[in-house]
Amino acid sequence: MARFFLLLPIFVSAWLAPPAQAETHRACTGYITSLPTVISKQGTWCLLADLTTAQTGGGAIELVSNNITIDCNGHRLGNLAAGPNTVAFGVLGVNRRNIVVRNCSVRGFRVGIYLRGQFVDLALDGGGHVVEDNTVQGSTGWGIVVDGLDNLVRRNRVLDIGLGSELNIRGISTYGTVDILDNLVDTVSSAPGSGRPVWGITLSGGDGQLVARNQVRNLMPDSGFGWAITLSTNARRAVIRDNLMVKSALDGSQFACFASGTVQLARDNVALGYPANVGTGCMDGGGNLILP
Repeated sequence: MARFFLLLPIFVSAWLAPPAQAETHRACTGYITSLPTVISKQGTWCLLADLTTAQTGGGAIELVSNNITIDCNGHRLGNLAAGPNTVAFGVLGVNRRNIVVRNCSVRGFRVGIYLRGQFVDLALDGGGHVVEDNTVQGSTGWGIVVDGLDNLVRRNRVLDIGLGSELNIRGISTYGTVDILDNLVDTVSSAPGSGRPVWGITLSGGDGQLVARNQVRNLMPDSGFGWAITLSTNARRAVIRDNLMVKSALDGSQFACFASGTVQLARDNVALGYPANVGTGCMDGGGNLILP
């Protein structure tokens, strides 16, 4: 018993890992001082102040090399002036490897952070990304998109997503092997008259993913469902655990697995305001609390 209490602080400190620290100026390879900008050199690129743009397309920060860290040091990338029909991206990297985006406040883009993989010879290329400690707000389409292999999305706040012309409104959307941990997704809405559903967190593809300790609330579909956490048919051997899902005032919202013969396990989740039959398709690992 005494040994247990001696080890307890170690377990607690491991569970409550501190958020990523902003880079000191000496650690920065260079600085981003205007938008749009293209980063082609590996290293850590930092913001010294808030930056704004009014882009209707393209990337505010576009990454065309691998092994790049973007550290905003808590500063803002703003694009609200572009309006609701913008198709611009806040941080954009396509088919890249080992990208880190942290400590950014990204507002008013079609997609706040977009690290997209590509299929090469039928295999998904790119990955090794970390997206952490960001606030993505007011995206007209999707908050965070991360594709590829061996990715991590953690401790982000994804707020007020949707109401643009995008047909598929999603808070966090991933494809490939990714762990989605400790994020908040709050208010995802489709435009009035669009007749479209919305998604809080979606995970497709990959093998052995973990979706844990996330909060999803206030999903506002114009029609259909507000899916809180969804695993697609090709997300193999994935686990949903210790998540909190709170239904919006609209009817029909739910979380679900689409297992189709794969192993998708749900355990120790709390869903408030949902009908009792949600989670159909998930293997029940026990401890799930679903209250209307």
